[in-house]
Amino acid sequence: MILKFKIFLSALGAFFILLSPLQASFAADVQADKRTDIRAIYHFPAIKTHRFSSKITGQTYEIHVMIPVSKKDGSEKFPVLYMTDSNGGIPISQITRTMQTAGELSRFIVVGIGYPVDTVFNALYLRQRDLTPSEAKQRRYPFPIENIVEITGGRKSGGAAEFLGFIRDELKPFINANYKTQPEESGYFGHSLGGLFGLYVLFNKPDTFNRYVIGSPAIWWDNEIIFAQARKYLESHDELNASVYMAVGGMEERQMPEKHW
Repeated sequence: MILKFKIFLSALGAFFILLSPLQASFAADVQADKRTDIRAIYHFPAIKTHRFSSKITGQTYEIHVMIPVSKKDGSEKFPVLYMTDSNGGIPISQITRTMQTAGELSRFIVVGIGYPVDTVFNALYLRQRDLTPSEAKQRRYPFPIENIVEITGGRKSGGAAEFLGFIRDELKPFINANYKTQPEESGYFGHSLGGLFGLYVLFNKPDTFNRYVIGSPAIWWDNEIIFAQARKYLESHDELNASVYMAVGGMEERQMPEKHW
């Protein structure tokens, strides 16, 4: 857990670096007049939660939106970082906001995509359906669970295309319409299967985001099918117009569940 926490903060730092050309002068604003009461100028909102029913995937998602400290007049607009696995990432979003308030991170909106479920197991199987680019045969499930078909709508994996459509055509327009965003500046963060999904987006619809932070991507999925998609992309493209930061652990190879596929 500590290792994952450090990787997460490192990833946030990476997004901070990728955003460096756009960094707001938050610290400078505060220091410009030390007599100014910061509470009178800046607004500290809580995380907002939306229930979003997608027509593309047929799934209802729980969307958590963390807005950074901002001027009360609403004049500021921010880049947006989209994050999968929001069911386990809300505490990290709170930490992000604290670090932004302290001036340790540039300010950006965090949009966490999760599921309105009551157990972590349900979320695990829904993420497996949405974040994977192909249907792979499993010899056994990594976690025991009942009613898996009912939970996932009958599909166990391979829903990345539909999930990407949801993000591009439904979620991003909603966020841009309801929050003070810079639509041309958006990033993605995902780890494990979320990292695999990030690579899928990168090789299929790279213009979805212009910054990618990919942690420990599950490239082993379905006999490393993501490499085939990378080769296909390179056959028709000379360059990849995106900023990408990818990190993996030095001992991850020993933990790959290749015997399960």
